[in-house]
Amino acid sequence: GTPARGWSFYGFGQLLGRAVEYNHFLEGSDFRDDPHTVAAEPFVAEMTFGVALAYRGNGWAAALNYAQTFMTEEFKAQDAGNDFATVGVSVSRGF
Repeated sequence: GTPARGWSFYGFGQLLGRAVEYNHFLEGSDFRDDPHTVAAEPFVAEMTFGVALAYRGNGWAAALNYAQTFMTEEFKAQDAGNDFATVGVSVSRGF
């Protein structure tokens, strides 16, 4: 069926993990030694959570969302993981 028109509010979350064999940005070139490289962590985890406010009209929809992401350390000498926030706006029109 057709989704109902009107306002909605929802939360979302995501957990990710990845194994890293080689990180070119941290470990440098494959073809020469670079004294400024660092040893990458073999496993990196990431957690994101957020909220969204959406409106669905007759044949169109719009949403505003906020998300916060936390990441574990990506290299051995890193003092702490990274975290950042994002704000997104979307508008869509059905065919």
